[in-house]
Amino acid sequence: MANDSTRAPAPGAAHVDARLEESGVAFADTRRKAQALVRGAAAMLRNQQVAGGPGAKPAYPPIDHGTLRILLMNLVGVTGEARGAFDARLKHTLAQGVIPDDRPRGPKGPRGHRRYLLMDVLQLALVFQLQRALVDPAAAAAFVIENREKLEEMWVEASIAMDHHWLDIEIDAYAAIGGEGKGRPSGRVGALGFPGTRERHGIAEPAPTLRLDLAALRDRVGSSMLILGDAVRAGRDKSPGVDAETALRIATEETGGR
Repeated sequence: MANDSTRAPAPGAAHVDARLEESGVAFADTRRKAQALVRGAAAMLRNQQVAGGPGAKPAYPPIDHGTLRILLMNLVGVTGEARGAFDARLKHTLAQGVIPDDRPRGPKGPRGHRRYLLMDVLQLALVFQLQRALVDPAAAAAFVIENREKLEEMWVEASIAMDHHWLDIEIDAYAAIGGEGKGRPSGRVGALGFPGTRERHGIAEPAPTLRLDLAALRDRVGSSMLILGDAVRAGRDKSPGVDAETALRIATEETGGR
């Protein structure tokens, strides 16, 4: 009698195997979508909490890309002459996946204009503050992506902090060397981490630590969103089609440059 290894496959077996493989792929895809929905619901709850608590009236309406660019330029002190270069950096950062793009997708990609919630802007503000400290842009993006949920929870804590709420980030460009054997060490996943989360080898000195006050950054971003959002809406009500920069100039003049 032939054993299993020599028995001829039953008619249609290959077709059955193919269907099983396809069903496995479909299940994996469905599972990823379900996980994304769960994460998205949790992220929306944290966005409510960081904006003022569950059930609170939304005080920070979503902003568009032009308003986001101006907010971040003001945050890091970039002048208007460098808008083109900064916009390219912002688009590259978004393309890295720092903020999940939840727009509906069509045959040619995401459809509709992108809008940014307070939590989205806070995560981007953190990335650009790290870049401002000469942290490699790829490493800064990787840190936020790898620690997205923990950082979202920290932003919620910062929103109710009475004073400071510090985020300590250990910076070690050589922590990732040896894994893939290629690429610049500072631009790879693992260059940034939370203190105490990585094993020390030999007589290695503790890695340098960068400290950021999330409470102060959250307050600055939140107030900027309110000012810019109101200015853009008021400007477009008075003159439909006005760009965000014109609206900002009007708002600045009205508030005496504050």
